[in-house]
Amino acid sequence: AVGRDKNILLVDALDPFGGGKLFPAGRLREPLSSAKRCGAVVITRADKASPEVLLHIRSEYSHRVKYGTPFFTCDIVPETVMEPSGGSQPATEFLRGKNVRLVSGIANPAQFEDTVRSLGATVSAHHAFGDHHPFTAEEVQSICGELREGELLLTTQKDYMRLPQQSHDQFHLLTVAARVREEDEFKTWLLA
Repeated sequence: AVGRDKNILLVDALDPFGGGKLFPAGRLREPLSSAKRCGAVVITRADKASPEVLLHIRSEYSHRVKYGTPFFTCDIVPETVMEPSGGSQPATEFLRGKNVRLVSGIANPAQFEDTVRSLGATVSAHHAFGDHHPFTAEEVQSICGELREGELLLTTQKDYMRLPQQSHDQFHLLTVAARVREEDEFKTWLLA
């Protein structure tokens, strides 16, 4: 076990109760009763939920955590596109007007696709595999064989690490950043 000073509970605004079941039957890594151990709650992907939903999540979790536990909201924001050559470009500028073929093995592939479309790209295809998929060279070769003229392959940071090393030069990589809205308060809590 890794030593730690703070326990932070991350709650996905789009799936705040992880399907209500523990992994592998659901997406929860621990029972909801473990929430009482946390020192702070961070509601992630808050930008994808309405203010009413965020209030509901806060209300539902406030009785599961210790009194006075701080709540923070966090947005996941696309930042750059890393090119196979190693260069990087701002995501909004680079993807606008491009035809892309997506490759992902994440829990919410539709969210990845929506993000890419919101950046102005046209998604010609999305090869969506299961979460934590271990990509094979044969799969990548098959996907590359389907590429059309002018299309580029785009994947996530998480998936890039699971692609065969020899295929990295085929892929563009969308990087994202987690931005806590209450940044100053969060830093104060974190450093206390």
